[in-house]
Amino acid sequence: ASGQSIPGTNTPSRGVAPTVATPGEASGWLVQVHTTLPGQPEYALTDDVGNVISYVQSNGSVNLKRYLQQPVMVHGSRGYVPALASRQITAERIVRLR
Repeated sequence: ASGQSIPGTNTPSRGVAPTVATPGEASGWLVQVHTTLPGQPEYALTDDVGNVISYVQSNGSVNLKRYLQQPVMVHGSRGYVPALASRQITAERIVRLR
């Protein structure tokens, strides 16, 4: 998509989809992310060896802290965090897997 811009920005497209929330789900271990950068996600889903699957934020009604260090399925809206070049899901509902 050479020469095209991401809609709503002056940023040239580099083959990465713009941030669009779509329904989805993701599963893994919910962990807290320790960062010094303001505005970055505080939680992530990781696989069994600690690789980040997706960053997680609450929609405001889900208490993520109560699910820390547990395997969970997160249902919500999927998006993308350009600064981290990673997926993100806004949690609307969480289900413990074990």
